[in-house]
Amino acid sequence: MVKRLIYGALLFFIVFAGLQVAPLSAEEDSSHFYYYILVDRFENGTTENDTEQIDRDSTAGFYGGDYQGIQNNIDHLKTIGVTEVILSPIVDSEDYLGQHVNSFENLQETYGSEEELKQLVDQLHEAGIDVLVQTPLQQVSSSSELLGRDWIQADGQIDFTNESAVDYISDRLSDWVEQFQFDGFYIENADQLPAESLELLMNEVDGLWLGGMSDESSLEKGVELFDQVIRFGDHEETFSSFTGYGADFTSLLNQPFFQSNDVVHYIDFLHTDRFTRALEPTGNHPVTRWKLALTYLFTAPNDPILFQGSEIPMDGSIDDLSTHKMINFLAGDDQVTRHVEKLSSMRDKYESLSSGEMKVLHDENGFLAFERILDDEKTYVLINTTETSQHINLTDIDSGKELQGLLINDLVREGENGEYRIATDRESANIFIVKEDSGIYWPITIVFVGVMGAFIIFAITMYRKQRHKNI
Repeated sequence: MVKRLIYGALLFFIVFAGLQVAPLSAEEDSSHFYYYILVDRFENGTTENDTEQIDRDSTAGFYGGDYQGIQNNIDHLKTIGVTEVILSPIVDSEDYLGQHVNSFENLQETYGSEEELKQLVDQLHEAGIDVLVQTPLQQVSSSSELLGRDWIQADGQIDFTNESAVDYISDRLSDWVEQFQFDGFYIENADQLPAESLELLMNEVDGLWLGGMSDESSLEKGVELFDQVIRFGDHEETFSSFTGYGADFTSLLNQPFFQSNDVVHYIDFLHTDRFTRALEPTGNHPVTRWKLALTYLFTAPNDPILFQGSEIPMDGSIDDLSTHKMINFLAGDDQVTRHVEKLSSMRDKYESLSSGEMKVLHDENGFLAFERILDDEKTYVLINTTETSQHINLTDIDSGKELQGLLINDLVREGENGEYRIATDRESANIFIVKEDSGIYWPITIVFVGVMGAFIIFAITMYRKQRHKNI
């Protein structure tokens, strides 16, 4: 009987405790979590659409990634909290990046059929994920069917100042929206195209418009023009901030439009080395450092974008195109994937992490601490890249509160001096949410006392039985 009581109490304790750490429920808000998919290098879901274009022996060849491969991983995308996927160009092209267009009328055969693309978009929508498509607007191939048009120059460059070019592209994109139900479009190197023509195109085609820009002087105009802008060119600062021990985060924190929801930021991307590769000279563990960098990405202002495979985390260099190798979802450490899942869930649940005003509390020698405040909701983020534990004392929190650690289980209550001391271990990060002081948590306390009481009764009973046996 005593054993049954103990087992029952333990089972109740485990189940009840499990309920306390259940995944955060997602709530709809206006924040975005973009995930860029290089279709040819994502996953080869079926060999039925493999054509003679496939050349896996060449780093610049088509590898056979397709719509079916993406469809196979929708559950993964949903689990980590992606709100929008961006597909690389889907048009018939002579290169796997889709930049040298053969035809805007035909789709790339190796990716699958139009019906398979429709199915992919439908299933992503069912999973609550919107679909954007990258649209190449600069270059056609040397064998393109478009050569000879008055808006195609002799070297294949698209003259996007020509109104006929804008009309042609807007007709194609409108057809795609009607046929495939795309939710928007992404234009890389948007700062190299005439703003007037881009504005005309966006006025003609409904959807979310995302622009990629590396020219800082054009960023202000881009923010006015696009719904959101990916600000390229700051990955070196990100790498240096998170690869070593004593980095200064100032250059990141002082980026233009850092507090603006109109800007999207990243760790690594299509045209950079992988962050994992940048870690090699330091000898620091990729999983540990990815967690630190991702915590920054998902809690600092601006919406995040991940380049495919970052959650594995993948390695590679842009020099030999190994950064574009096919993803192996069965390889790698799932700690980073689970970390992304936690961060995106927290962003959904606590709106201050996505839309709150940011105030830096500490930035020195590799330790960054900041608060995000939205109305009455306060969150605190600690990112410690150093070799020792770090802490800060908070003095502007009302009495009678408590701070709950979200990434690492921790509970901080008011000290005798009225301060709240929050800390994080070496090379780790945590997020704290301010709540009302819950006092003693009686359900857990009662279960704990019950288990201990049952154990004591069991021990006494066994002692008496053994003593009686010895007599």
